[in-house]
Amino acid sequence: MSSQYNENGILKGQKNRINLLAVIVTILLAILIVRLFYLQIVEGGYYYKLAKDNATRVIYLTAPRGDILSKSGKIFVDNESSFNIAVILSRVKKKKTEFKFLAGLMHKNYRKILQKVKKEEFLPPYEPIILIRNISIKELSKFEVNKLFLKGFFIAKIPIRHYPFGKMGAQIFGYVGPVSSTELKEKKYGYLNSSDIIGETGLEYYYQKYLHGKDGEKRIVVNSKGEPIGNIVVKKPVMGANLYTTLDFSLQKLAYKLMKKREGAVIAVNPKNGKILAMVSTPSFNPFYFSEGISRKHWDSIINNDEHPLQNKGIQNALAPGSTFKAVASLAALSLHLITPEEKIYSGPTFKLGNAVFYNWNPNQNSKVNLYRAIAESVDTYFYSIGVRIGIDQLADYAHRLGLGEKTGIDLPDENPGFIPTKRLVYKRYHSRWYKGSTLSAIIGQSYDLVSPIQLLMAYSAIANGGNLYRPFLLQKIVSWNGKILKEMKPKFVRRINIKQKYLNAVKKGLCGVVSKNYGTAINARIKGIKFCGKTGTAQIISKTYSIYDIKYIPRKYRDNAWFVGFAPLNDPKIAVVVLDMHARFLGANAAVIAKKIVEKYLEQKGLWKPPLHKKNEKGKKGGKNKSKLPSFIYTSF
Repeated sequence: MSSQYNENGILKGQKNRINLLAVIVTILLAILIVRLFYLQIVEGGYYYKLAKDNATRVIYLTAPRGDILSKSGKIFVDNESSFNIAVILSRVKKKKTEFKFLAGLMHKNYRKILQKVKKEEFLPPYEPIILIRNISIKELSKFEVNKLFLKGFFIAKIPIRHYPFGKMGAQIFGYVGPVSSTELKEKKYGYLNSSDIIGETGLEYYYQKYLHGKDGEKRIVVNSKGEPIGNIVVKKPVMGANLYTTLDFSLQKLAYKLMKKREGAVIAVNPKNGKILAMVSTPSFNPFYFSEGISRKHWDSIINNDEHPLQNKGIQNALAPGSTFKAVASLAALSLHLITPEEKIYSGPTFKLGNAVFYNWNPNQNSKVNLYRAIAESVDTYFYSIGVRIGIDQLADYAHRLGLGEKTGIDLPDENPGFIPTKRLVYKRYHSRWYKGSTLSAIIGQSYDLVSPIQLLMAYSAIANGGNLYRPFLLQKIVSWNGKILKEMKPKFVRRINIKQKYLNAVKKGLCGVVSKNYGTAINARIKGIKFCGKTGTAQIISKTYSIYDIKYIPRKYRDNAWFVGFAPLNDPKIAVVVLDMHARFLGANAAVIAKKIVEKYLEQKGLWKPPLHKKNEKGKKGGKNKSKLPSFIYTSF
């Protein structure tokens, strides 16, 4: 009985073990089935891609950048195809022989070609290396004739930037260059790859994401050794969006023509909304050389140029504004009830403060003048008399109301905020105490006063339009390759300047006298039938007094900077212009004539002004229009 019991127990134990084993096997099979389902169904796409990538390699196809155009659609910057000699190293059998042959054929330095190859040796063997960029048609023909001897070498057609008008507006439009390894690590450039080019300055930089477009892809099929055996284009590149600017093409062209041989800047704006109508900075540079890869020698010649061609002097230069600052001083004095417009104040050739003597620019000045004449004739000693009654902090308050000493917010990089002094700021920045004599210098736009042309222009625009400060802007709209409007810029009102209208009107009357009155400092800027108002300015580079007759003996770098800023017409301003003529020979009057020509052109285009008709000149001379000529009188300072 007991033996039967034992036998049953043994059979039962074996059965339990078999059942347990079956459960374990079932569980393992279930896990295997689930895992296979996960790998083949859920993650099948991923592993398919992984297997595919083991047999293919991706090369990115650079998308053409969007164009930059005027408001009417005239092209400032677009693209053109460049022919470049490239090589796939894995296909070159006799490297030394073939590289030497190529160098001789193209009249290039063999060692430099080898250096380019060594720089790119870390790349996979299927990836092309650009050896010679932007070859000529003649060089292209040479290559095609000899390509049988250059296995592994080919012509790569790549879009590069094209500048139909060369140097004109180069600092505004900007230039492009290859993306650096550091930039690729930045979050904002996450959409780029190593072969891309990016905007380095100007609009190219500011609107980089819109201009860039979407790169295409080409898959290279490789064998087990990683050698290319075929290729498939899987995604075509999509061109970047086009930027339509607010710039008036003919005005831009004229501004550059007038400033081409000078150092400085010209900006024109619609004073009622902040739209930039023209902007040039000179001397300029040809941005094309950056597109094709600038040489070290050429780069050094640009950055070592004393006139700083890469700098956008319209927004990045902060300089003493000279007598153009007297409009700010006038508004401050009126608002603080220190003067009335009609009140006459004695203004002589000098003004004494303690033992210090401050000079008027005109040594023959010796009369009582009111505000209107003081602005029109730019009487320094009139403003010195105001300076002893006004504190620098009060003066700074009114400068800031007009937007001076702060960035305007224009859609360009690296804007200079300038500097408007207060007692605290001067001590903090220069570790210097403020003296009353410094206020006398500051009130005529010298001392620590620093403003950029764009700041000065927007301040005068606020005076012209009745007290509204606007943000200047260059972008009109962004349009995709298929015509869809992606972004449209609208005027941005910043603030009211909080100055009474009657005081603005008084200052505007004085500014009109600068041009219209016979004693005004810009009589050469008169426009028949148009009330053109503005202010000349002269800012010293060094603290030195010199004769009005010896300008030609002064080294150019020590000559004063000339300013003119103005607007027209008086009652319904359509345009405001600032001209900075650095180290000028004829100073403010010269700058005023440049501004006049720009205003004439714009108002004529708008049908608001017509050039006056003139009779034929007397015998022996040809007739024609009486075009404004730049003055040729001796040096004066105002």
